[in-house]
Amino acid sequence: IAIKEAQKLKIPIFAMVDTNSDPREVDYVIPSNDDATKSIDKIMTLVTDAIAEGLQERKNEKEGQDQGQDQEQAETEIAAPEAKEAEATTAKTAAEAPVEAPAETPVVEETPAVEETPVVEEAPAEAPAPEAEATDDENAAAANEE
Repeated sequence: IAIKEAQKLKIPIFAMVDTNSDPREVDYVIPSNDDATKSIDKIMTLVTDAIAEGLQERKNEKEGQDQGQDQEQAETEIAAPEAKEAEATTAKTAAEAPVEAPAETPVVEETPAVEETPVVEEAPAEAPAPEAEATDDENAAAANEE
């Protein structure tokens, strides 16, 4: 009856299952002897201790986060009056101080560099091609013609 009701309500089912039980309807099976009081006591002690430990850890984490937020708020509240006081002092000092004209720094103007006109290099004049010296065959042919 408990399993059927948990299934209708979509509650995860943890159950101690003996060899004479059907484990298919149980979501989380704990294999054990479900008839012996010692085994039931042992399993339930382990389960309740684990739940208590988890709850304590969750509580500690939540308190740590709350303390961290409280610390940040306290630091902000402590820093805020100091910052406001410093700003007020600075504003008061600035308001009381006589306004002085800013000292003029002499401006040194650099004279522009004289641009030199680029020197255009002329291409070297082509030297006349040296006359080719006649070969021995040409000399011989020229001599025969004469």
